[in-house]
Amino acid sequence: PAGLTGAFMYYGNSSAMAVSSGAAVFYLFDDFNDKSFDSSKWDTGTGSSVTETDGVLKVTNNGATTPTSVLSKTYTVQNAVMEAKMKWVSTTGTAHMGFVVRDSVQLLARGPANNDYYWNAGSQKGTLTYSPPQDTWHFLRATYSGVNGYGYLKNISTGNELTSTVNNFAVTSSCK
Repeated sequence: PAGLTGAFMYYGNSSAMAVSSGAAVFYLFDDFNDKSFDSSKWDTGTGSSVTETDGVLKVTNNGATTPTSVLSKTYTVQNAVMEAKMKWVSTTGTAHMGFVVRDSVQLLARGPANNDYYWNAGSQKGTLTYSPPQDTWHFLRATYSGVNGYGYLKNISTGNELTSTVNNFAVTSSCK
């Protein structure tokens, strides 16, 4: 109401209706919990297939030589935070998990053969040695602020954390 300066939160009422909406709060939101891949929000990379079950989006490489990926169709914010829980389960090739945002800006963790965690904006920046264990959940946050990036990776099983900061990506402001 007009003139009200406080917020009220009520809890403990089991008959109250939930009114939360991730889509109303975030620029891009998908909890992958409706068992239907939303192709109006997402596009799959060449050779990728997806399944969505119980809040998990599983992306599978169907023999393509290009990396398996899911890309946002509409996300175009320059200053943003992206967060996800992810793991790799590949048994062949180089395992990658991470975000690709704003043209070629990436925050990636790579498994066997590379064992690193880094930002990439045309070249590797802020590289740290890390070997993400196979089939282990990680929490990954990429914060984009103008031309700077702040990365955070946490192995949920062990609690180990990595952080990185990269200044001056020198890329355009579009997101893909």
